[in-house]
Amino acid sequence: MANSLEQLIQNEVATLKCSLCLNIVSVPPVDLLSKDGTELRCGRCKNVPRITLGRNYAFEKIAKVLSFPCIYDGCNEMVPWSEVQDHEDDCNERTVMCPIDPQTCFAIKVKNLEKHCLNKHMCNIFYDSFTIECNTSQHIIAVLMFRNQIFFIMIGGDPKFDVYVASLNNVSTTFTYDIRLASIVNDACLTFDEQTIMKYDERKHCFNCILKKCTLIHHPYSKKNGKAPKDVWNRRINLETIDTLFENVDTVKFRIDIVANEESDAEPVEVVPSDQTNQLRASLQCPICMEYMIGYIYNCEHGHVVCFTCKGKLESCPACRTKLGRSRCLPLENLAEVLVLDCVFAERGCTFSGQVKMLFQHERECHYNVKRMRL
Repeated sequence: MANSLEQLIQNEVATLKCSLCLNIVSVPPVDLLSKDGTELRCGRCKNVPRITLGRNYAFEKIAKVLSFPCIYDGCNEMVPWSEVQDHEDDCNERTVMCPIDPQTCFAIKVKNLEKHCLNKHMCNIFYDSFTIECNTSQHIIAVLMFRNQIFFIMIGGDPKFDVYVASLNNVSTTFTYDIRLASIVNDACLTFDEQTIMKYDERKHCFNCILKKCTLIHHPYSKKNGKAPKDVWNRRINLETIDTLFENVDTVKFRIDIVANEESDAEPVEVVPSDQTNQLRASLQCPICMEYMIGYIYNCEHGHVVCFTCKGKLESCPACRTKLGRSRCLPLENLAEVLVLDCVFAERGCTFSGQVKMLFQHERECHYNVKRMRL
């Protein structure tokens, strides 16, 4: 009888939803937003400005002895009240809005985020380091992969040249980052070393909120809440300093490098012997654009392959003229994810080796690539 009563209470409590994010009110503090108790604000939304009628201690007292279902589809765990927030941060089925395009790319599983960016936002994903020429008034969002960790970078201008680097995991004791700004007209440069990496909060770090385009009421800085962003940036650079140092030129060369603490563990990789590299490299290059095939790789019924970018421009296979459908070459996709190759400029002296997705960017910026644009 006791178990039946507990289950009944648990089922009833699980129907109570936050009026802002519409999730189960399973994270404290739980605040009352209406006199009849039907409108609640959960702890996930505690930073969203609202007039509250006090904390719902009666509900929280009951919730302390209950377990709650995870909010993410695919996870069937029942989590004790005191552990819900930690579980949601680490859940294998956790989803986030795409930081690059939050308006159209909702609920991307974190474990699939890198592949999503490769297939949808290739121009915004970087490996090992982030390098770009930009205007000091631009707003830029990018994803940086370093040692199999995902880092989000956002740059904003006016009235400050603001920067944040954030990670989905709490890596502040494992990694830091360095900033380098260089002039395009003289030898001046500005550096900021050992900057702290923030933990990514998709509500606080929403790109659309910074651009004042977001309309989601559970985001504290959305235009519907009228709250000015704060505690978003972890480095603010005075534009007057940049103007003086760089002779009032708006465009600068900007670079971010993630730096691992000496005690952090780097994953060992197996490098393909150099005598096999050229053959493997050729098999992973698209025959149309000659770029490395990363992300989705498509094949016709006769096995000819093209990258996902070229596939979108073709109706038939360029080799045999049969129709190109949705068939993907999964073995080659898997090979591209795990294979480690030497840089194409190894014969000129480059010692870099990396996964194919890393080579895609490295070879464009390699010191031995005479066509590269150096920072």
